[in-house]
Amino acid sequence: YHLAYRMCRQPDLARDAAQEALTIALQKIHQFRGESRLITWLYQILFHECLRSRRESTRWATMVSLDERPDLAALSKFPLSPGPEEQALQDEERRLFWTAVERLPESLRSVYLLREIEGLSTQEVARVLGLSESNVKVRLHRARRRLKNLLARAVRP
Repeated sequence: YHLAYRMCRQPDLARDAAQEALTIALQKIHQFRGESRLITWLYQILFHECLRSRRESTRWATMVSLDERPDLAALSKFPLSPGPEEQALQDEERRLFWTAVERLPESLRSVYLLREIEGLSTQEVARVLGLSESNVKVRLHRARRRLKNLLARAVRP
């Protein structure tokens, strides 16, 4: 769900895409050839389902304000801090980070999410997205560079 949410940017679309991806995987499990890890195959189905879901939805292009979005901190993998001041700072850092990730173009965001957030190998990302490994590396480099620039601008006074 977390990956679907970050790709679809809408909770309803993400839930539907994740559920549909699991349904498709269960229906087609006999087609899994074992040429990659099962998780890679599942991510590939999820990725394509997210793209299909977004194409069919006329709502996906409508950006909502940060106030209307679900709590991104609840979706993150960062541990919670014990103190309220530290918690507030971490929440703000998470918000800035995920806002920057959402601003990446789809081609860079999908590579970044699969490689850095979901922890897939370069080869697995290439398989999921149908890219060459060198293309994945280039896109990952560009995504990291663009994120660095976006975050630097976000924290400047």
